[in-house]
Amino acid sequence: KVELTEIRKEMTLAEISHLIGFIFVTFFAVYKSFTHNLLFGLTIMIVNTFMNLYPSLLQQENKRRIDKLISRQIKTTANSI
Repeated sequence: KVELTEIRKEMTLAEISHLIGFIFVTFFAVYKSFTHNLLFGLTIMIVNTFMNLYPSLLQQENKRRIDKLISRQIKTTANSI
């Protein structure tokens, strides 16, 4: 249980880091869209989505799986006592 809890905490930090990166790059892409070229900003946003938003959403799904494993371990421990 301790290892799963630690992994979940690390995943939460990674998820937050990806979201911060996504927001920062989104502002940059919007700025570049207005100052440089709309296609350039759109290209940045497509890459940003795959490099920052998708991993964050994937980590949310994996955290749900870890939560299920933790709850199973708690139930197993409670039943064995």
